[in-house]
Amino acid sequence: MNKEELTQRRIALGLSQKELAELLGVSRALACHWEKGERPLRKMLFMSLEVLEAQMICPSCKQLIKRRVA
Repeated sequence: MNKEELTQRRIALGLSQKELAELLGVSRALACHWEKGERPLRKMLFMSLEVLEAQMICPSCKQLIKRRVA
């Protein structure tokens, strides 16, 4: 995954950088740095994003479950 793919996946989930950061337990600034390519994308990020996507996609209908960060 590269920075463009990260941004596309975040947008596909309907999340802002702030919401993604909160769900991953990092700062919004770090999420911004990832998307700008200013910080390396680590394997743990990919794994965390896959888990997040799995939790937000309905397995039977393959559609996004609209859930917002509180």
